[in-house]
Amino acid sequence: MCAILPKNEEGRPLLLEPHSRFFLRHEIQFRLLRNRGLALPLISADDTLDALTVLQEAVDAGNSDMALRNEDVVSLTMVTSDADMAVLLFRRSDPDAATPTFENRRTRRIRLADKGEDEAVALSCHLFVHLDPIRREPLTYRAILGSARFRKNLCSRIDRGNSPTDKM
Repeated sequence: MCAILPKNEEGRPLLLEPHSRFFLRHEIQFRLLRNRGLALPLISADDTLDALTVLQEAVDAGNSDMALRNEDVVSLTMVTSDADMAVLLFRRSDPDAATPTFENRRTRRIRLADKGEDEAVALSCHLFVHLDPIRREPLTYRAILGSARFRKNLCSRIDRGNSPTDKM
């Protein structure tokens, strides 16, 4: 995959285009809630139970939703990985969220989006997790939450431990 990155005033490539979405950098562990269970490896080469398998099985079984309140739901909708990174796609939908509006730039007229009775306002985000742990006890991984067009560059930033907003 090849991407042409935009450049800043100094000619350095930017991870994000100006005025685009931001990322949140995290350290993440995969463990059971009860009894603060042992952290699972993100991925394993043998028969050891790993987090990606557990998450994929939950998605396949339709058991990857978490209700926050009322009908406000966060769903894990996709789990995938390549040689150095796992990607988890989450969607949050809330039927009580305000109806999106659009403004015509020329006329300044406001238009409400058409939202059906059984529909909810939804948004998506990706969780990018580097496959190599940064700590063994407990197993901990670097992760970035957000949306990315430049996946390879993002992964290299995670690998070096830099913030996505640090100067490159």
